[in-house]
Amino acid sequence: MRPTFGAFFLTLVACTYPLREQIRAGMDAAAGSTAGSQYASPGGSYGAAGTAGFPQMGQGVDPGSAGAGAAGGASASVFGFAAGIITKAIDRSATILAGISNGHAARWTATTGTVTLPLPRATDDAGEALDVSGDGWVTVGWTSTKGMPIAVRWVGVPGMPQPLGFARPGDEVSRAIAVSEDGSTVVGTSGKFLGGTLFNQATFRWKAGVMTVVEPLAGDDGTEARAVSADASTIAGVSWSVSAHRQRVFVWNVASGIEEVGSTGAATELDPVALSADGSVLIGDAFFGTPGFPSVTNVMASQVFRWTHATGTVLVTESGQMARAGGVSDDGTIIGGANSPSGFFLTSTGLHELAVPTGILGPATSVLAPGGRALAGSGTLAGGGGNLLILFAFDGTSVTPVSPSAAAQAMEPLPVAFSADGHTLVANALSGTVILSLP
Repeated sequence: MRPTFGAFFLTLVACTYPLREQIRAGMDAAAGSTAGSQYASPGGSYGAAGTAGFPQMGQGVDPGSAGAGAAGGASASVFGFAAGIITKAIDRSATILAGISNGHAARWTATTGTVTLPLPRATDDAGEALDVSGDGWVTVGWTSTKGMPIAVRWVGVPGMPQPLGFARPGDEVSRAIAVSEDGSTVVGTSGKFLGGTLFNQATFRWKAGVMTVVEPLAGDDGTEARAVSADASTIAGVSWSVSAHRQRVFVWNVASGIEEVGSTGAATELDPVALSADGSVLIGDAFFGTPGFPSVTNVMASQVFRWTHATGTVLVTESGQMARAGGVSDDGTIIGGANSPSGFFLTSTGLHELAVPTGILGPATSVLAPGGRALAGSGTLAGGGGNLLILFAFDGTSVTPVSPSAAAQAMEPLPVAFSADGHTLVANALSGTVILSLP
């Protein structure tokens, strides 16, 4: 399935790429400090009035009534556990998990348990699976020899390894980070080293043995994909220039090429998060802070943005908050996210929000079901402790809290992804991956 992913490629090496983790950590701390506050509609204008009938957060629906269906709520229970695997992606039915086990690329099913994927090279000593096709037949990721990764595509079960090589002559490292729903097309990154530092990185699109390079925006040094459409014909990511201390967002399409996603308002920097299934809608985070490179510093606020070719970039959440995009529905009509201390759904009718119970900090991050019917976030107790799973269900009109079972919470789950129908949630836990059933 299409993952929501960040700086996967650069986790092995020191780099000049603008990493998001520094921003995320600062925002988590700031978001936690607002726990217990209540949502208030903004008192004035904070950007365009909406996108094709898509109002900004704070318009349309009274958040006080958004949780009208909350009485009694619903529950989520554990019905499966995958031992020994950290899950990165799942198939459409959430019956096949792909990720990492004991430092190697791995898959899990209820029948096979956790299985390490075959290595393409006898010298490989590490690896990771990062995505899997809709039917689970194709898995993609990387394996490495002495810290030098190469993009790999595994086909079938247990998975015949197919190294994809590099995007350009002279490249030394590559990773596959996403695969199309039908498994035919792979998106990844490829680059080279200079003095031990990664530079001149490029995004690639692989299909039937042909590598297409997504070159950076004019004047920039490198790119990295952050979101991919269902058929992998559209890629959203970041393009950056080290010398200019600049990062820009792009959308690339196999037919129309690359297009810059312009910023809006006083946003310091944009960060793409997810694309709709057809690639026409992009959502992400707009950070407000001190300009810096490789990262924005002193982040004081963030808003969620929505972009289409026709409308450009529109901020759809209120100013002065710490809103974070969690995902967009396959059809692009529902945005889910976190705005600590609450989660939210945003539709053409307005905001649907429900605050988390008193005493819980979060959610700081979240994931949205493909159809937009459920949102999962991760929080913590105000007094400290491990992760707490926060769940909301959405019927298009009202938001209802979903209570994870005590057994689920005891595993300290961190949500990864929902099944296509939104009734199954996969979350990483203390010693593996927990699979939860939702009503």
